[in-house]
Amino acid sequence: MLRKHFGSPLLLSSLALSWVAVAATPLAAEDFRVETRIYVADGEEPSSTNITRFKGAIVWDFAGDGSEIVMFDKTRGRFALLDLKRKIRTEVTTEEVLKFTQQLRDWAAGQEDPLLKFCAAPRLERATGTTPGSLKFSGSVLSYEIETERPSSAAVVTQYREFSDWYARVNTLFRPGSLPPFPRLMVNEHLAQAEVVPQRVRLTLAAQPRHGSQEVIVRSEQDFTYGLLKSDLGQIDRAAGYLVTLKPVSLGAYRQEETASAGRAATK
Repeated sequence: MLRKHFGSPLLLSSLALSWVAVAATPLAAEDFRVETRIYVADGEEPSSTNITRFKGAIVWDFAGDGSEIVMFDKTRGRFALLDLKRKIRTEVTTEEVLKFTQQLRDWAAGQEDPLLKFCAAPRLERATGTTPGSLKFSGSVLSYEIETERPSSAAVVTQYREFSDWYARVNTLFRPGSLPPFPRLMVNEHLAQAEVVPQRVRLTLAAQPRHGSQEVIVRSEQDFTYGLLKSDLGQIDRAAGYLVTLKPVSLGAYRQEETASAGRAATK
């Protein structure tokens, strides 16, 4: 699935794959894949995994448990969410996503919660990290430390940044309670300017009542592979078929069914 909070409102995806406006990529698109693993604190087993495949102008994000696929078509300005367990799908336009995130920013700016207020108008100081090639972004209530790598081409930087920005936004739409994406969007901008992509990310949230007055640490690892295998293309072909065969539902129905499904699972 789109990566969720653990507990209440911590957006796991905000540190992994975060995603400014649809713009034409100035360079020829590259085909590549990114495998992502997300960990809570110093846990050795990932709390979630996913594989993101970039094929031309379309990006396919596959949940590691096989439950959900997210398709992003920047040319048409749309996301499609495919829930394979419930056998339903829905779509949302990038225009709708932008409208929602602006409303989210306005709402967060008016809250007393220091984390929400910070996320609405983030101020991050950039510095060199503790390891070679790493960067640190520090704010009053959160910080990122990111180990980076320089990819095979500048096109990869652009494609990854575009998708990451949009994915961070759409996650807030489909996951109520998610933190506003604006700190991560700021970090993404700095990484793109440096022409690097994230390899390891460590997000630290200062101790706050919303997290039991304890510091929260979430880590992610991203492995980039340039080019796609025959198996990757097969996965994409199957996912494209689901765009036709799964039952289409409205955005509201998709979210309601997901909430109800999560509630039923919690009572088992």
